[in-house]
Amino acid sequence: MLSNFFQLPGIPTEIGDQDAFFKLAGEEKRIQSKLYRPSHLKSPQTPQRWIVRDRQFIEFSFSKTLIEEIEFNKCTFIDCLFIGSVFKNCRFSECTFISCNTYRVEFADVYLDPRSFSKCLDEERHQNIGVHLYQELLNNSRRQSQPDFAHYALFEFRRWLRLEQCYQFRKNHKQMRISRTQVKLALRIATSWAFQKFIGFGVRLRNYILTATAAASALTIFNHYFSAQLGLKINGEPLSSPIDAFYFTIITLTTIGYGDITPTSPLGRVLVAGEGIIGFVLFATLASMIYRKILP
Repeated sequence: MLSNFFQLPGIPTEIGDQDAFFKLAGEEKRIQSKLYRPSHLKSPQTPQRWIVRDRQFIEFSFSKTLIEEIEFNKCTFIDCLFIGSVFKNCRFSECTFISCNTYRVEFADVYLDPRSFSKCLDEERHQNIGVHLYQELLNNSRRQSQPDFAHYALFEFRRWLRLEQCYQFRKNHKQMRISRTQVKLALRIATSWAFQKFIGFGVRLRNYILTATAAASALTIFNHYFSAQLGLKINGEPLSSPIDAFYFTIITLTTIGYGDITPTSPLGRVLVAGEGIIGFVLFATLASMIYRKILP
Protein backbone atom coordinates (compact mmCIF):
# COMPACT_ATOMS: atom_id res chain seq x y z
CA MET A 1 0.00 0.00 0.00
CA LEU A 2 1.11 3.55 -0.72
CA SER A 3 2.92 4.99 2.28
CA ASN A 4 1.38 8.36 1.40
CA PHE A 5 -2.09 7.69 0.03
CA PHE A 6 -2.15 10.95 -1.94
CA GLN A 7 1.14 10.77 -3.82
CA LEU A 8 3.35 8.25 -5.54
CA PRO A 9 6.55 7.10 -3.82
CA GLY A 10 9.94 8.12 -5.18
CA ILE A 11 10.22 10.11 -8.40
CA PRO A 12 7.86 8.65 -11.02
CA THR A 13 8.56 9.02 -14.74
CA GLU A 14 6.25 11.48 -16.45
CA ILE A 15 4.25 10.60 -19.56
CA GLY A 16 3.95 13.80 -21.59
CA ASP A 17 1.28 12.92 -24.17
CA GLN A 18 -1.30 10.25 -24.87
CA ASP A 19 0.62 8.77 -27.80
CA ALA A 20 3.41 7.90 -25.40
CA PHE A 21 0.87 6.25 -23.09
CA PHE A 22 -0.63 4.13 -25.87
CA LYS A 23 2.84 3.08 -27.00
CA LEU A 24 3.83 2.16 -23.45
CA ALA A 25 0.58 0.25 -22.85
CA GLY A 26 1.08 -1.61 -26.11
CA GLU A 27 4.63 -2.72 -25.36
CA GLU A 28 4.86 -3.38 -21.61
CA LYS A 29 2.82 -5.80 -19.51
CA ARG A 30 3.92 -4.21 -16.22
CA ILE A 31 3.79 -0.42 -16.08
CA GLN A 32 5.21 0.97 -12.85
CA SER A 33 5.99 4.34 -11.26
CA LYS A 34 4.53 6.52 -14.02
CA LEU A 35 2.67 9.81 -13.89
CA TYR A 36 0.31 10.67 -16.73
CA ARG A 37 0.71 14.43 -17.03
CA PRO A 38 -1.87 15.56 -19.69
CA SER A 39 -5.38 16.41 -18.55
CA HIS A 40 -7.03 14.31 -21.26
CA LEU A 41 -6.73 10.71 -22.45
CA LYS A 42 -8.98 9.75 -25.34
CA SER A 43 -9.19 6.93 -27.84
CA PRO A 44 -7.38 7.85 -31.08
CA GLN A 45 -9.95 5.84 -33.03
CA THR A 46 -13.09 7.48 -31.64
CA PRO A 47 -15.98 6.63 -31.54
CA GLN A 48 -14.48 3.16 -31.09
CA ARG A 49 -12.84 2.45 -27.77
CA TRP A 50 -9.09 1.91 -27.56
CA ILE A 51 -8.45 -1.40 -25.82
CA VAL A 52 -5.77 -1.80 -23.15
CA ARG A 53 -5.62 -5.53 -22.49
CA ASP A 54 -3.98 -7.65 -19.78
CA ARG A 55 -1.81 -4.93 -18.26
CA GLN A 56 -0.66 -4.33 -14.71
CA PHE A 57 -0.44 -0.71 -13.56
CA ILE A 58 1.59 -0.28 -10.37
CA GLU A 59 2.05 3.10 -8.67
CA PHE A 60 0.57 4.83 -11.71
CA SER A 61 -1.15 8.21 -11.51
CA PHE A 62 -4.19 9.15 -13.62
CA SER A 63 -5.04 12.00 -11.26
CA LYS A 64 -7.05 14.95 -12.62
CA THR A 65 -7.39 13.28 -16.00
CA LEU A 66 -10.48 13.05 -18.20
CA ILE A 67 -10.36 9.54 -19.65
CA GLU A 68 -12.71 8.88 -22.59
CA GLU A 69 -13.56 5.87 -24.74
CA ILE A 70 -10.89 3.56 -23.32
CA GLU A 71 -11.53 -0.10 -22.57
CA PHE A 72 -9.42 -1.76 -19.91
CA ASN A 73 -9.65 -5.53 -20.28
CA LYS A 74 -8.27 -7.87 -17.59
CA CYS A 75 -6.13 -5.08 -16.13
CA THR A 76 -4.91 -4.78 -12.55
CA PHE A 77 -4.35 -1.45 -10.82
CA ILE A 78 -2.15 -1.56 -7.71
CA ASP A 79 -1.30 1.49 -5.56
CA CYS A 80 -2.57 3.82 -8.30
CA LEU A 81 -3.92 7.37 -7.99
CA PHE A 82 -7.27 8.36 -9.51
CA ILE A 83 -7.65 11.60 -7.54
CA GLY A 84 -10.18 13.79 -9.33
CA SER A 85 -10.16 11.51 -12.40
CA VAL A 86 -13.21 11.44 -14.68
CA PHE A 87 -14.07 8.35 -16.72
CA LYS A 88 -16.47 8.91 -19.60
CA ASN A 89 -17.82 6.25 -21.96
CA CYS A 90 -15.19 3.77 -20.78
CA ARG A 91 -15.36 0.06 -20.10
CA PHE A 92 -13.65 -2.06 -17.45
CA SER A 93 -13.88 -5.81 -18.03
CA GLU A 94 -12.53 -8.21 -15.38
CA CYS A 95 -10.37 -5.51 -13.79
CA THR A 96 -9.15 -5.29 -10.21
CA PHE A 97 -8.24 -2.24 -8.13
CA ILE A 98 -5.97 -2.85 -5.15
CA SER A 99 -5.04 -0.11 -2.63
CA CYS A 100 -5.89 2.68 -5.07
CA ASN A 101 -6.86 6.24 -4.17
CA THR A 102 -10.20 7.09 -5.81
CA TYR A 103 -10.71 10.41 -4.03
CA ARG A 104 -13.40 12.41 -5.92
CA VAL A 105 -13.34 10.08 -8.93
CA GLU A 106 -16.31 10.40 -11.31
CA PHE A 107 -17.94 7.94 -13.71
CA ALA A 108 -20.19 8.82 -16.65
CA ASP A 109 -21.59 6.13 -18.96
CA VAL A 110 -19.03 3.57 -17.78
CA TYR A 111 -19.36 -0.20 -17.72
CA LEU A 112 -17.75 -1.14 -14.42
CA ASP A 113 -18.47 -3.87 -11.90
CA PRO A 114 -18.35 -2.34 -8.38
CA ARG A 115 -16.90 -5.64 -7.12
CA SER A 116 -13.66 -4.61 -8.83
CA PHE A 117 -13.05 -2.26 -5.88
CA SER A 118 -13.48 -4.82 -3.09
CA LYS A 119 -9.73 -4.61 -2.27
CA CYS A 120 -9.30 -0.94 -3.04
CA LEU A 121 -9.73 0.94 0.25
CA ASP A 122 -8.84 0.52 3.93
CA GLU A 123 -12.01 0.42 6.04
CA GLU A 124 -10.18 1.93 9.03
CA ARG A 125 -8.77 4.99 7.21
CA HIS A 126 -10.64 5.76 4.00
CA GLN A 127 -14.32 5.83 4.98
CA ASN A 128 -15.12 9.15 3.30
CA ILE A 129 -13.45 8.04 0.06
CA GLY A 130 -15.42 4.79 0.16
CA VAL A 131 -18.72 6.63 0.59
CA HIS A 132 -18.01 8.86 -2.41
CA LEU A 133 -16.71 5.98 -4.56
CA TYR A 134 -19.75 3.75 -4.10
CA GLN A 135 -22.16 6.66 -4.47
CA GLU A 136 -20.57 7.37 -7.86
CA LEU A 137 -20.71 3.68 -8.80
CA LEU A 138 -24.36 3.51 -7.71
CA ASN A 139 -25.36 6.54 -9.77
CA ASN A 140 -23.41 5.29 -12.78
CA SER A 141 -24.96 1.80 -12.57
CA ARG A 142 -28.46 3.25 -12.36
CA ARG A 143 -27.87 5.48 -15.37
CA GLN A 144 -26.57 2.49 -17.29
CA SER A 145 -29.52 0.28 -16.21
CA GLN A 146 -27.20 -2.28 -14.63
CA PRO A 147 -29.39 -3.62 -11.76
CA ASP A 148 -26.92 -6.20 -10.40
CA PHE A 149 -24.15 -3.61 -10.25
CA ALA A 150 -26.54 -1.07 -8.71
CA HIS A 151 -27.61 -3.48 -5.95
CA TYR A 152 -24.02 -4.25 -5.01
CA ALA A 153 -23.05 -0.55 -5.10
CA LEU A 154 -26.07 0.37 -2.94
CA PHE A 155 -25.13 -2.28 -0.36
CA GLU A 156 -21.52 -1.07 -0.22
CA PHE A 157 -22.52 2.61 -0.16
CA ARG A 158 -24.67 2.06 2.93
CA ARG A 159 -22.01 -0.09 4.55
CA TRP A 160 -19.29 2.52 4.00
CA LEU A 161 -21.64 5.23 5.24
CA ARG A 162 -21.95 3.31 8.50
CA LEU A 163 -18.17 2.93 8.67
CA GLU A 164 -17.86 6.71 8.35
CA GLN A 165 -20.45 7.17 11.10
CA CYS A 166 -18.49 4.74 13.30
CA TYR A 167 -15.35 6.80 12.74
CA GLN A 168 -17.17 9.99 13.78
CA PHE A 169 -18.57 8.22 16.84
CA ARG A 170 -15.13 6.99 17.94
CA LYS A 171 -13.62 10.42 17.33
CA ASN A 172 -16.22 12.15 19.49
CA HIS A 173 -15.96 9.43 22.14
CA LYS A 174 -12.19 9.95 22.46
CA GLN A 175 -12.81 13.67 22.90
CA MET A 176 -15.38 12.87 25.65
CA ARG A 177 -18.11 14.57 23.64
CA ILE A 178 -21.34 12.85 24.69
CA SER A 179 -24.43 14.65 23.45
CA ARG A 180 -27.87 14.06 21.97
CA THR A 181 -26.27 14.09 18.53
CA GLN A 182 -23.85 11.36 19.63
CA VAL A 183 -26.74 9.23 20.89
CA LYS A 184 -28.61 9.66 17.59
CA LEU A 185 -25.47 8.71 15.71
CA ALA A 186 -25.14 5.55 17.80
CA LEU A 187 -28.76 4.65 17.03
CA ARG A 188 -28.21 5.18 13.30
CA ILE A 189 -25.13 2.94 13.43
CA ALA A 190 -27.02 0.20 15.27
CA THR A 191 -29.98 0.44 12.88
CA SER A 192 -27.72 0.30 9.84
CA TRP A 193 -25.92 -2.75 11.23
CA ALA A 194 -29.24 -4.52 11.86
CA PHE A 195 -30.52 -3.70 8.35
CA GLN A 196 -27.31 -5.07 6.84
CA LYS A 197 -27.24 -8.29 8.84
CA PHE A 198 -30.95 -9.11 8.78
CA ILE A 199 -32.20 -7.94 5.38
CA GLY A 200 -29.02 -7.04 3.48
CA PHE A 201 -30.10 -3.39 3.13
CA GLY A 202 -33.08 -4.61 1.14
CA VAL A 203 -31.00 -5.82 -1.81
CA ARG A 204 -29.60 -9.18 -0.68
CA LEU A 205 -32.24 -11.88 -0.75
CA ARG A 206 -29.97 -14.34 1.06
CA ASN A 207 -29.99 -12.24 4.24
CA TYR A 208 -33.76 -11.88 4.08
CA ILE A 209 -34.37 -15.62 3.63
CA LEU A 210 -32.17 -16.44 6.64
CA THR A 211 -33.93 -13.83 8.77
CA ALA A 212 -37.44 -14.90 7.72
CA THR A 213 -36.61 -18.57 8.31
CA ALA A 214 -35.13 -17.82 11.74
CA ALA A 215 -38.15 -15.70 12.70
CA ALA A 216 -40.65 -18.36 11.60
CA SER A 217 -38.71 -21.09 13.44
CA ALA A 218 -38.39 -19.07 16.65
CA LEU A 219 -42.08 -18.14 16.65
CA THR A 220 -43.10 -21.74 15.95
CA ILE A 221 -41.11 -22.91 18.99
CA PHE A 222 -42.55 -20.07 21.08
CA ASN A 223 -46.15 -20.80 20.04
CA HIS A 224 -45.70 -24.52 20.72
CA TYR A 225 -44.13 -24.28 24.18
CA PHE A 226 -46.33 -21.42 25.39
CA SER A 227 -49.56 -22.48 23.72
CA ALA A 228 -51.31 -22.82 27.08
CA GLN A 229 -50.36 -19.30 28.18
CA LEU A 230 -51.42 -17.94 24.79
CA GLY A 231 -54.68 -19.83 25.00
CA LEU A 232 -54.22 -21.38 21.57
CA LYS A 233 -57.00 -23.83 20.76
CA ILE A 234 -57.92 -25.86 17.70
CA ASN A 235 -61.50 -27.07 17.44
CA GLY A 236 -61.94 -26.18 21.11
CA GLU A 237 -59.00 -28.31 22.22
CA PRO A 238 -55.61 -26.99 23.47
CA LEU A 239 -52.95 -26.86 20.75
CA SER A 240 -50.31 -29.53 21.37
CA SER A 241 -48.84 -30.62 18.03
CA PRO A 242 -45.63 -28.98 16.72
CA ILE A 243 -47.10 -29.25 13.22
CA ASP A 244 -50.17 -27.31 14.34
CA ALA A 245 -47.89 -24.71 15.94
CA PHE A 246 -45.97 -24.35 12.67
CA TYR A 247 -49.21 -24.09 10.71
CA PHE A 248 -50.57 -21.43 13.07
CA THR A 249 -47.31 -19.45 12.90
CA ILE A 250 -47.25 -19.41 9.09
CA ILE A 251 -50.89 -18.35 8.64
CA THR A 252 -50.33 -15.64 11.27
CA LEU A 253 -47.16 -14.31 9.66
CA THR A 254 -48.79 -14.32 6.23
CA THR A 255 -51.87 -12.62 7.77
CA ILE A 256 -54.14 -15.24 6.17
CA GLY A 257 -55.82 -16.07 9.49
CA TYR A 258 -58.23 -18.91 8.71
CA GLY A 259 -59.55 -18.79 12.26
CA ASP A 260 -59.40 -22.51 12.98
CA ILE A 261 -56.68 -21.85 15.59
CA THR A 262 -57.27 -18.81 17.78
CA PRO A 263 -55.77 -17.32 20.97
CA THR A 264 -58.30 -17.19 23.77
CA SER A 265 -56.33 -15.39 26.50
CA PRO A 266 -55.81 -11.59 26.56
CA LEU A 267 -52.01 -12.08 26.58
CA GLY A 268 -52.29 -14.46 23.64
CA ARG A 269 -54.29 -11.96 21.58
CA VAL A 270 -51.73 -9.24 22.19
CA LEU A 271 -48.73 -11.40 21.35
CA VAL A 272 -50.33 -12.98 18.29
CA ALA A 273 -51.22 -9.50 17.04
CA GLY A 274 -47.53 -8.68 17.38
CA GLU A 275 -46.66 -11.75 15.34
CA GLY A 276 -49.02 -10.52 12.64
CA ILE A 277 -47.22 -7.18 12.55
CA ILE A 278 -43.88 -8.99 12.22
CA GLY A 279 -45.30 -10.97 9.30
CA PHE A 280 -46.61 -7.81 7.64
CA VAL A 281 -43.18 -6.16 7.90
CA LEU A 282 -41.44 -9.27 6.51
CA PHE A 283 -43.73 -9.50 3.51
CA ALA A 284 -43.63 -5.77 2.84
CA THR A 285 -39.82 -6.06 2.80
CA LEU A 286 -40.01 -9.02 0.42
CA ALA A 287 -42.34 -7.10 -1.91
CA SER A 288 -39.91 -4.18 -1.92
CA MET A 289 -36.98 -6.46 -2.73
CA ILE A 290 -38.88 -8.14 -5.58
CA TYR A 291 -39.84 -4.73 -6.92
CA ARG A 292 -36.17 -3.68 -6.87
CA LYS A 293 -35.27 -6.81 -8.85
CA ILE A 294 -37.92 -6.19 -11.49
CA LEU A 295 -37.77 -2.40 -11.71
CA PRO A 296 -34.40 -1.23 -10.33
